[in-house]
Amino acid sequence: MEKGNITRISADMEFSGEINYHDILVVEGSVKGIIKSDGKVIITERGSVQGDIYAKNLEIQGEVQGNIYEAGFVQLAPTCVLHGDIFSKELQIERGARYYGSSTMITE
Repeated sequence: MEKGNITRISADMEFSGEINYHDILVVEGSVKGIIKSDGKVIITERGSVQGDIYAKNLEIQGEVQGNIYEAGFVQLAPTCVLHGDIFSKELQIERGARYYGSSTMITE
């Protein structure tokens, strides 16, 4: 895993609200709300997010219902289920990922 401060929302946690974070955020539990990060966000296989995500780098292994904005790099893992649109510079969709939405490549 990358270097930096790591914060986890563990599998037994449910968080509602807005998260603003700067380093690495690992979601193993449930988030209902907006995530804003200028670092990396990892949604693990058991993790879920209902809300929009603004992140520099994003790896989705679990389920997300919301749009992805301002991303430099988005990776959809084989176990990913994403219902939403993606606005990113780079997008990697691995075989097996389920993606229901559209993607727009941004140039800035």
